[in-house]
Amino acid sequence: MSRGPIGAGRRIHILIEALGHLAVWVGLYMAGAVALVIHVAMPPRSVSAAATALAAAIMTGIGVYLLDRVKLRDRWLDPADLTGHQRRFGFLVSVLPRVRGLALMNLIGGTLAAWLTHPALVLAPALAAAGVLVYAGRPSSRGKRVKDQLIVKNAAVAVAITGFAVVLAAGAATAPEESLAPGVRSALGPIAVAAAYLVLRVFSDAVACDIDDVESDRHFGTRTLPVVLGVRRARIVGLVIRGVAIALLLLAPVGAWDGRVAWAIATAVTTLMTLAAGVVSLRDLVDLRLAADAVIAAAIIGVGVFA
Repeated sequence: MSRGPIGAGRRIHILIEALGHLAVWVGLYMAGAVALVIHVAMPPRSVSAAATALAAAIMTGIGVYLLDRVKLRDRWLDPADLTGHQRRFGFLVSVLPRVRGLALMNLIGGTLAAWLTHPALVLAPALAAAGVLVYAGRPSSRGKRVKDQLIVKNAAVAVAITGFAVVLAAGAATAPEESLAPGVRSALGPIAVAAAYLVLRVFSDAVACDIDDVESDRHFGTRTLPVVLGVRRARIVGLVIRGVAIALLLLAPVGAWDGRVAWAIATAVTTLMTLAAGVVSLRDLVDLRLAADAVIAAAIIGVGVFA
């Protein structure tokens, strides 16, 4: 019996999943993090500098995510990934050499884009890749990893992404011949607000992503909030943290007012949309939300209502 045509909704889902396999949404998530810091704390010196910073974020994000999935060696592949993400992991394993090559190409491209943003950032993508190897370079059978530790797991991801976003935004705001330090020191207050929001936001998103992995994490001994608290309570914790992040943007005494309000609105809108749709834990949509927030915030800032 022949199958009927695939509906539009199903085609969109397939496309989202396919691009998720190749870490496109992770790359856009990283770009969204950089956009937040730019909007709230450190305006870029030029459009081209902002573009290279965003490009560095996208390519580095893709590279490090794929590296985390396929590791450096076949024997380091994580069986927990296969259990938790059978479709994605099955696809990646079927083309391992190509995926590793794609990861390397993106890291090289990210390095070039980071260098073009500011020469001081040339090692940032390599450090990000090293961080991924420390986080979970080998499977849990070879000993406890950062990835397996309750709270530390999510906090490490949040701090790493926030730090990477801050240095890229700082590079985009600083002339290539100048040091990053003076500009960072002059904007410490706004940077602290942007960083605090990002740490909370990324931590919350990491909790949401852990909901997808709850059965696999429980089986392999990875302690996450959904494993320890249960899925319902973990969702509530994640939503409360997002609420705190929104409040922080609105109440902070420093940072660009229009950027803070725009991002608070964007965060609230996409959170309510996913709740209304009944989607709170689908990994690809969690990644997409930060990029969507960046687009919404940029549109609000462009209109100039809150300037």
